[in-house]
Amino acid sequence: DLEFARKAHAQKRDKSADIGTAAHAWIEQWINASMIGGEYPKSKPELALMTGNFMQWVAEKRPKFIASEKVVYSVEHWFAGTLDFIVEVDGKTYLGDIKTGNGIYQEMWFQVAGYQLALAEREPKMKIDGHLIVNISKDGTMKIMEHYDYETSKKAFLACLELYRTLNQKI
Repeated sequence: DLEFARKAHAQKRDKSADIGTAAHAWIEQWINASMIGGEYPKSKPELALMTGNFMQWVAEKRPKFIASEKVVYSVEHWFAGTLDFIVEVDGKTYLGDIKTGNGIYQEMWFQVAGYQLALAEREPKMKIDGHLIVNISKDGTMKIMEHYDYETSKKAFLACLELYRTLNQKI
């Protein structure tokens, strides 16, 4: 019927978002279990494409997770957020983010730079060598990118923060 056809794209989008959210939550639980030696979560069949690639990356790189779902905030710049993880891979420490969309975009580096800015304010001795985006798509493809230009991304983050605040001022 016409009403069903009109709403079909939204239902597909929402189902896809739900699977992405569930995969992100499973990865978060897995990271937490790896850090504390707890029981690992069991993956559901509908998440197998996404979680399987993450586990393959873990098997290949042997990452050591240092933090997961850490709330960070900046008093100086007045913002807060929750970073997905901090991890050591191949002798480098990365601040990382898990994305379950269809790609890695430049603004993602701004976001993790913001997390690093806030983290540095609270924990100045924490050394971050770079940023890592783990992008796991619903079709099972996975991309992992590293980024090392913190200063440029930090400037872009602060510019975006200022723009956001300006656009959301009460007039």
